[in-house]
Amino acid sequence: MKKLIFLSLFLILVSSGTFAQSKKIINLEKQLKSSSGLPEIKILDKLSEIYLDSDIDKSIEYAEKALKKSKKIKTGNKILLNLYNTLGAAYFYRGDYKNSVKNYEEELKISKKSASKKNLAKAYYNIALLYQKSGRKGKAEKNFENSIEIAKKNKFKDLLAVNYRTLAEFYNFYGKKEEAFIYLKKYIMLRDAGFNTSQNILRKEIKEEKTLREETEKVVEILEEDTLKKAKEIEYLNIEKEIADKLVKQEREINESKQKIQEAEIEKQKFQNYVMIGVVIIVLIIGLIILRGFIQKKKTNKVLLNKNFEIQQQKEEIETQNGFLQQQKEEIITQNEDLEIQKAKIEDTHKQITDSINYASRIQKAMLHGESVLEDNFHQYFIIYKPRDVVSGDFYWIKKIRNYIAIVAADCTGHGVPGAFMSMLGISLLNEQVTSRRLDSPGEILDNLRKKIKIYLKQTGKSEETKDGMDMALCLINIENLKAKYSGAYNPLYIVRNNEIIEYKATRNPIGIYLKEKHFETQSIQLEKDDSIYLFSDGFVDQFGGEKGGKFKSKRFKKILLENTNNSMTEQKQNFENTLTNWQGDFEQVDDILFMGIKI
Repeated sequence: MKKLIFLSLFLILVSSGTFAQSKKIINLEKQLKSSSGLPEIKILDKLSEIYLDSDIDKSIEYAEKALKKSKKIKTGNKILLNLYNTLGAAYFYRGDYKNSVKNYEEELKISKKSASKKNLAKAYYNIALLYQKSGRKGKAEKNFENSIEIAKKNKFKDLLAVNYRTLAEFYNFYGKKEEAFIYLKKYIMLRDAGFNTSQNILRKEIKEEKTLREETEKVVEILEEDTLKKAKEIEYLNIEKEIADKLVKQEREINESKQKIQEAEIEKQKFQNYVMIGVVIIVLIIGLIILRGFIQKKKTNKVLLNKNFEIQQQKEEIETQNGFLQQQKEEIITQNEDLEIQKAKIEDTHKQITDSINYASRIQKAMLHGESVLEDNFHQYFIIYKPRDVVSGDFYWIKKIRNYIAIVAADCTGHGVPGAFMSMLGISLLNEQVTSRRLDSPGEILDNLRKKIKIYLKQTGKSEETKDGMDMALCLINIENLKAKYSGAYNPLYIVRNNEIIEYKATRNPIGIYLKEKHFETQSIQLEKDDSIYLFSDGFVDQFGGEKGGKFKSKRFKKILLENTNNSMTEQKQNFENTLTNWQGDFEQVDDILFMGIKI
């Protein structure tokens, strides 16, 4: 009957509590509709706390809303700590440990910045509980230790008690009875000292405090039983140990006596064995010496017989070889006489070819006219012309036509004799085309050159035909108004002005047959006084050298142009030649080199 009355009272209390809580929720939700800013955030915070015990999803919803709004205005650390704590607990009850840890860690960050050491200790405790729940033993232990360390320093006895009690359960769960007993003892000492642990010291860490206390009492009972059992076991073990020690001592004495007798027998047997072995070894050694002498003698006789036979064979072979050698000697003498005749013929032919190439070189240099045009009209200029062989596939062509100076730097396919033939053809066609056409479109001049080259070399696009041609930069300068026009076939034009390089890019087509032919573009340039114009082939930038044996490359080429911009053209030429020589070192020149500079 008493139990029935108690149950009725409990149900009435619960119903009245639930009714009061529902009424509080309705009032808060009414206030929420008319609130904004900080008051709105505080109401959302309260609602999230209330719903934590009845509706986890709503608790999370209100806490997330409050957190989002609190980031837009300054609410202070207290509200933020409360919101992250609520979210951590809500996700914990839902079983979403990942999000729970995330929110408790945010609470931890704020706690570290704030002055509240108690909030920091609570945050470590909450995170430890989560790691314990998710089975991450090491991280749980570390966070428990952090919480205990702060609680000890600041004398938070309530937090110490909760940590000790939880760690006792934690170590009991993992079977570490001794550690569990240590922390349980610490918890009991705090409790017996008059500290009341029944109050809920941490908000929302554990949903059912009553269940936790019951589980703790069970752990205490289990550990106390284990302690009594261990004490009895130790007592029995001590008695058993004394008896066992006596038995072991007696057995050791018997074994020692037996061992001495056995050792004496073994020593006797060993001596007899050693004597027998010694006799056998001596007999075997004598037998082996006799046998070895017999075998050695037999081998020596056999070797001598074989040697005599080999010497006889070698003698016969030497006599045969001497006959062959004599015959070969006579043949070699005859061949040497023939080779001397051939050598004389080759040397004569080589001399004729070398003389022809040298003569061709003189003809080619004679056709490279125009340096006097630069001398008369610009005063400051340089030309670096370095054929790889005696004759070159690179050539320059300079001519004055009325008030225009035409300047060409060209690089023909190949080098040596083939390149020289192409250069002669290029010079002849330039003499024909530039002097007979208007000088305002260098692109048109290059188009016509390409047509002529294709005709002369019979290039129609068939696979078996030659693909020879040339790369070229053509610049026409009006010396009266300093207006220039440029067109290029792969070869660009550089102008250095005010310590900057202006690059005029060429059309990416050769003067010759090509798969996708384009018209050569004409670019207009207004020159200024003290401009430096540079035309060149690819021989300079493609030269191998340096420490790693790489190419000189355009980047390094542009750098030395800028470094020499304030020097005279004579000094520039000397510097460029020195740079090239130092770069090349012991490497061979790989291509013809042509490099021209003109100061306006």
